[in-house]
Amino acid sequence: MAFRSVTVCCLCAFWGVLKSQSTIFQTAWHQKPIALHTAYGWNDDSLIVTKLQFYLQNHTPVDSVKNFSNTIYLIVMDAMGRSQINDGLKGLTFNLGIDSLAHYRGTESGPLDPIHGMYWTWQSGYIHFKLEGSVKQKHQSSWQEFEYHLGGYRKPYTALQTWNCKSLNNYFDVSIFLEPLLRNNRFKIMSPGFEAHAASQNLPDAIQGLP
Repeated sequence: MAFRSVTVCCLCAFWGVLKSQSTIFQTAWHQKPIALHTAYGWNDDSLIVTKLQFYLQNHTPVDSVKNFSNTIYLIVMDAMGRSQINDGLKGLTFNLGIDSLAHYRGTESGPLDPIHGMYWTWQSGYIHFKLEGSVKQKHQSSWQEFEYHLGGYRKPYTALQTWNCKSLNNYFDVSIFLEPLLRNNRFKIMSPGFEAHAASQNLPDAIQGLP
């Protein structure tokens, strides 16, 4: 298996070629861009991210089905660890996940279509955030898979968070979300509840923008 050092890449080179008013998201590890399905090493540890996707929903309340649907984006990182929205989202506030109204309404088309693999059941509702991959820490002899499907819209364990989009160019720093979980040997969260609620609180800090 080929390994790449996360210290050899620079986000600035990637952002410099993107001049449109689209909003860009890049997967990163300690602020260094990474691709999916590729092993990266740092210190004596190694990481592979195989899936990263999450919902963004305009935080401003709306009063119609059409407008409500149009304010929801499903961010799905491609093989290069990138995703692009054709709308400029800078200066807007978003839910990280979708609010209770969307859950109560059930499945729809577009980004809320169950075909995207972000819907549990009518009782549990939608998955707000999904991260999957493997990690090999220096004290481990083999790779350990991790799988986080965070959601939940019922209090007190709602996984909904808010995020302010301050830049057209953003990265999702997996280390900010993942490292606290690895320190506690928590490799899997797959249902709503206290653990999903607690883990979701790190998501807003993980999405960071460049000037």
